[in-house]
Amino acid sequence: MLYLFRTYRDNKPALYSVFMLVGIFGVRFLIEFFKEPEGMIFFGVVSKTQMLNVPFILLGFVLFLFMRAGKLNYKT
Repeated sequence: MLYLFRTYRDNKPALYSVFMLVGIFGVRFLIEFFKEPEGMIFFGVVSKTQMLNVPFILLGFVLFLFMRAGKLNYKT
């Protein structure tokens, strides 16, 4: 993570945030398959806790698309 931040912080803004959002919430989504179900089950497979992770994963992908399109330029 530190390597990504030091290497790409100037040329690719938001790459670190994209990696954090998709990485952390993606792993949380996968870990929930191994835990005891604690909430409602959607579609017979996905728990309520997993559904709470989905918006953050999608936000990471949308942020990645904006970054790739070059719409996240800022001056520090």
